[in-house]
Amino acid sequence: MPQNPGLVYLHYDDLDIVPPFKQPRVKCKYCPHTCNKALNKCESHLKNCSKIDNETYQSYFGHSKITSSQ
Repeated sequence: MPQNPGLVYLHYDDLDIVPPFKQPRVKCKYCPHTCNKALNKCESHLKNCSKIDNETYQSYFGHSKITSSQ
């Protein structure tokens, strides 16, 4: 986990509240995924986002993406 987890929001665009949801939402800057503006949701998606490049992933998480060759 990064030193300042709040930096995860640099990888998202704010959507504010989108009906029918009651919580603010964000959109991933690398793919069309949207989720609640909650640290654990955003970090979980970023960790699994197939569109994020390895350099960006490594700068946030401190290690390279693990990719399978299967």
